Amino acid sequence: MIRGRDSYGLPGTSMRSDWYGSHGRSKLFPPHSSAESRVSLSSPSADWLGSLPMDMERIPLPILVADEESLDRLLVCVDACDRIAVDTEANPMHSYREEVCLIQVTAAGKDFLVDPLSDLDLEPLFEEFEDPKLTKVFHDAGYDLIMLRRDFDVQLRGLADTRVLALTLGEEATGLAALVESRLGVKLDKGQTLSNWGSRPLSESQMRYAQMDTHFLLDLLDCLEGELEERDELAKLEVESELRRIQNETGDPTHKTPETDWAKIKGAHRLDGKGRRRLRELYLWREGVAEKRNVPPFKVIGNKELLFLARTPPRNEQEMRGKGRLPDKLANRYGKAIFEVLGEASKMEDIPPKKRVRQPEEFRRAMEVLKAWRKQKAGQRGTDPSHILNRKVLEELANLHPYPKTLDELRDSGILEGWKCDAYGEEILKAFQRA
Repeated sequence: MIRGRDSYGLPGTSMRSDWYGSHGRSKLFPPHSSAESRVSLSSPSADWLGSLPMDMERIPLPILVADEESLDRLLVCVDACDRIAVDTEANPMHSYREEVCLIQVTAAGKDFLVDPLSDLDLEPLFEEFEDPKLTKVFHDAGYDLIMLRRDFDVQLRGLADTRVLALTLGEEATGLAALVESRLGVKLDKGQTLSNWGSRPLSESQMRYAQMDTHFLLDLLDCLEGELEERDELAKLEVESELRRIQNETGDPTHKTPETDWAKIKGAHRLDGKGRRRLRELYLWREGVAEKRNVPPFKVIGNKELLFLARTPPRNEQEMRGKGRLPDKLANRYGKAIFEVLGEASKMEDIPPKKRVRQPEEFRRAMEVLKAWRKQKAGQRGTDPSHILNRKVLEELANLHPYPKTLDELRDSGILEGWKCDAYGEEILKAFQRA
């Protein structure tokens, strides 16, 4: 173990190596892939190689982790590092309840694809994820951390995030592909973004795509950290603050609450009471079908079609079909069920529209002046406005009544971290004076 640093911004081992060992077969491997073809790219036999730049072709294929031997090899590499690159792939476009289908890790110069859908016990790897002394480098980690916590109860610590650094540096194009190209001169192929990561075996193009999501992260982090060193201390504090926020985020945007989610459909608030009842029942019916088929609800029927059915319920099949209505395929498959749902909805009580709660004038004025100040300050500092004050903090400040008039009152609110109160407190108080 050479680990022992607990700050993400310190140099770590980035040992590039051409060594690749053999590994066993699993459902993760394409059935036609031999050990040689997985380890060496000297003979570009696969079609997907033809689209890769020559320097990309020389990158060995990843080690696929779906058995104890390959997991042990991964853990040995992780133990040799004080920082590793990590990413995950889920299947929200192909399943009713999305799940983590792949975990990518780059450690000690080797790329690994870990199969969480196998029977392999991944607890030793997850213990590494929770070790704050081992830095885990992600790009845009928020969703990954939520899914790791939800699916495996992993509370990741020791986070570094290249997107957070890019935002702090004032980058407008903060996607991984854009940053890798601008900093490392490598153009990534993002053609598998919407791929079904829950399918097995994975294709070689899927494996290569997944590999590239972590292969360059450590080098990218080096570049961005070097640029961050040229900034003032506030920039580093902004990065650390944002990383803490991401690590401690407890929300779960994947959580489904169908009984109330129907009201979030665009246009739902314009429906009358009968239309809202129809929309709710249609939405719940769609959720049931989607769960039974294990597909995303939009693959059953789209929100636009649900809204049409709720607004102008068809009286017969002819009114159900046609332009601006339901395609024949949907009408043929679900027409009978839809008529049954609409019939039941007509027997139920209307759902009256909710009155839109208007924010108090004091809140709206405070939000306006705080947003204007934040935008100006972010422009002066060359950083992203959310790293000055994120929306949650803005709203909490705007809800303070009466507005704070002194730094002590602002500190006592407990809304701002101490360093932010020191750095921006006086200016925030002046903004409140303009509200």
